[in-house]
Amino acid sequence: MVEYNVVIQQFLVDAYTMIESERLYNIRNQQNVLRCESYETLHIVKNNGNTDISNIGQRVILFSSFTGGACYMMQNYLDVMSLCKWFGYRDYFITITCNPKWPIIQRFIVETNLKPEDKHDILSRLFKMKVDSLIKDLKKNSLLGLVQEVIYTVDFKGLDRAIVAVVQRNNTDDNDDAFDEIKNYYDCRYVSACEASWRIFGFDVHFRTPSVVRFLFHLLGQQNVVYGVDDDNEDVLNKHYGGIGKTFLWKTVSSALRSEGKIVLNVASSGIASLLLIGGRTAHSLFIIPLNLTEDSFCSITPKSDVVELNSKLPFGVKVIVFGGDFRQILPDVPNRKTTTFAKWLLDIGEGKVGCLNNGEAIIDIPDDILITDSSDPIGSLIAFCLSFYY
Repeated sequence: MVEYNVVIQQFLVDAYTMIESERLYNIRNQQNVLRCESYETLHIVKNNGNTDISNIGQRVILFSSFTGGACYMMQNYLDVMSLCKWFGYRDYFITITCNPKWPIIQRFIVETNLKPEDKHDILSRLFKMKVDSLIKDLKKNSLLGLVQEVIYTVDFKGLDRAIVAVVQRNNTDDNDDAFDEIKNYYDCRYVSACEASWRIFGFDVHFRTPSVVRFLFHLLGQQNVVYGVDDDNEDVLNKHYGGIGKTFLWKTVSSALRSEGKIVLNVASSGIASLLLIGGRTAHSLFIIPLNLTEDSFCSITPKSDVVELNSKLPFGVKVIVFGGDFRQILPDVPNRKTTTFAKWLLDIGEGKVGCLNNGEAIIDIPDDILITDSSDPIGSLIAFCLSFYY
């Protein structure tokens, strides 16, 4: 089939459409029993006395991770607009079109009966190399001066074409008939041989640098809730009500400090929590803490490691350490009367039973037995208090 001309193009199109159809088929099958609706809407349904939510919400969702879908295009658009807002207007718009008469392509087919458009696999790889070379010249070799931002998108109107934008550095109710995103994606879908080969190779359709970090925040009650058709509305609302925004807060603080060139180490007590943080690590992993602690345990930090280098540049006493957590997730596990009382007090805080009326801010009286009252030696008092739980 190497020299079968148009048959090669048809083969590429058939191969990619099978790949894409299988992905969409899997997405649709995974959503047979899933729906998506805002928390506020579900709460309104509950107030109306309706507990059946099997017909509430959108049934078929094409996530932003699917290349070419509506959410994917919108997310990339918002990312580009964020870069435009930060860096300002574009300085250059560069259009690159794949040229079938490039000498390297002509040399490849000179001894065959093929035309350049019959070898879209070769054209796609060569075009990708040309685009990568241009981006390298713009960013690293400063072809047009110092560059802060580069964005390109690839379209497939005939032969491959990339449009590059460059910014120079400035020295100054029943919802069964809801919108079906997969069906809409299929409508008028056209796949050319050049797009098929490009997508089979897994090349980027959209590229941008620097990257954009998307913060997951929303208006009050407007967060999307994914639930099963057989779920009870009360259970769904209770399950998705929790959370006080810890992850969002830590990501915001980390990004703000790192943007100023400062070093931030995100450390969590569990592996799941560490995965939610930018560059997060567990305490045992980062500081090499043994899992089974004894009186002779110590942290096995090797010389010349990153942790040693970091500590050598700045004394430990000068480093800023910020602790945080959810009152309902950090209950003490030492079974005695004192900790039982402390645990109940923490739960009462989490449920809003302590202090004055809570309208976003509340004044809470801390029990005297957990306050550090010794102003002359607060660290010693804290250590003595902590050790009192075990002796």
